[in-house]
Amino acid sequence: MRHRYGHLAREYDRRWARYVEASVVGSLRRIDLAGVRDVLDVGCGTGTLLERATRAHPGRFAGLDLSLEMLEAARRKLGARAGLVAGSAATLPFRSRAFDLVVSTSTLHHWRDPVAAFAEIRRVLRPRGRVAITDWCGDSLLTRLRDRVLRRLEPAHGRVWRSVELAALLADAGFTDVRIERWRIGVRWSLMTGTARAGHN
Repeated sequence: MRHRYGHLAREYDRRWARYVEASVVGSLRRIDLAGVRDVLDVGCGTGTLLERATRAHPGRFAGLDLSLEMLEAARRKLGARAGLVAGSAATLPFRSRAFDLVVSTSTLHHWRDPVAAFAEIRRVLRPRGRVAITDWCGDSLLTRLRDRVLRRLEPAHGRVWRSVELAALLADAGFTDVRIERWRIGVRWSLMTGTARAGHN
């Protein structure tokens, strides 16, 4: 996946402009930034969500992505407004209890080990910190068909999850107050945002 998205980095924002913008705006509408100081975006890509969040909210922001080329594109957008780090969701290179909020948009279907990733997200969250995960929603027949095609044709694709499966992943990782909201971008894209809180770990 690192090589695939490294190759796409130069054209990613242009090629997926409408989807990225709509998914980021929709995700931020479902995230409460009140009282949040430290934010981590897992799979930050070219930094679109971080760019919007840093302009709207004071705080310390970090982004993580596997692709160095994606991070370079994000760095051009963000300058010094966010710290950007190369790494995997399954082994987050951050100390424990470092963040108040961890977000991720349109990357869950790429994660090879979501169980490890959610355990890592919980580890880096402060007690009662929040997580917000937006991704394609497998409750939709069209999304499941897209998932079948991509599993055969796209090596970087993992799998699409249904809303009940995302809720279970969060609960099994020890999160509480799990909520899943399903929403759409036009007729093509069915998405979901899962939000939850870390316990007093």
